[in-house]
Amino acid sequence: MIEITRRCPGDLYSQLIELSTGYKYAQTYARPFVKHKISVRKNKIKKSWIMRHTISQSVESVLGSIQFKIPVLMEKMVPISLAGDIVKASPFSRIALIFFRSNSEKELLEVYQKTLDRRLYTIQKTQ
Repeated sequence: MIEITRRCPGDLYSQLIELSTGYKYAQTYARPFVKHKISVRKNKIKKSWIMRHTISQSVESVLGSIQFKIPVLMEKMVPISLAGDIVKASPFSRIALIFFRSNSEKELLEVYQKTLDRRLYTIQKTQ
């Protein structure tokens, strides 16, 4: 399901839609603003198992590194903070937006559960 709203959602949600379905959401959203018509032909939608996650932390500290505890298929990572930056506690700061690809729904749910349980990665702090 793709939700249509009055504004294009931020935080790279358009990339989540494109990675998981192949549908060019941001491009389609922007077309009327530049006087281009939206194509009404059927888009060939693919099904991919993609998860978007915001990496943040619960306390303010100086960012060192991110270490994953299990192998993951990282489709894309967009860093927001760099090693050595003072990163505030969530929701006032973020470290990165990351997109994971999985080969199946089951595999994606396992990665998702590890994320919820805070067992997918550790954030190393510098002194």
